Amino acid sequence: MKSKFLKSNSQTTRLLIRIGDGLENICFTLENSRLVMSVGIDDARTILWRREQTRIRRTMRQLKEKKLIKVKKVGNKYNVLLTDEGMIEYLHHKLIDCNEFEDDQVTMVIFDIPETQRQVRKQLRRFLEEACFMPIQKSVWISKFDSGEILSNFFQLKGRQKWIRVFKAKRLS
Repeated sequence: MKSKFLKSNSQTTRLLIRIGDGLENICFTLENSRLVMSVGIDDARTILWRREQTRIRRTMRQLKEKKLIKVKKVGNKYNVLLTDEGMIEYLHHKLIDCNEFEDDQVTMVIFDIPETQRQVRKQLRRFLEEACFMPIQKSVWISKFDSGEILSNFFQLKGRQKWIRVFKAKRLS
């Protein structure tokens, strides 16, 4: 059976790759013409890469100042960890991106948090309300968004799965 691809190291393949690489350079030059004309294509790529690294460092500093992340240096590498506030912010944005169920399904959260953990219960209710959940009872909330897996993983990560259950349910009426 004959392969539909060109041979790996044939002259045709090498020319095709050179043309493709040239097109990439042409597109880059068109997008960054002023910079390329003043410093050349290689220096333009370096400058844009450094700008991007600066933006990333600035954004990391902002996240750190807002106490959404912690940065720890281990040897020559940096470990970035989400704080509790960072995890909630991350989860909030993941929930915003969830798709709405197309049928009569809902995500249902049922919880039974001990009285000794009253603050956790209040935080959960506030969080569910902000995440477009509606209360059916004080400890039963539903949402028309398919967010069950995200919530379930989050509650398990936080060690709250013994108090909080997440279900995908279907309305019967």
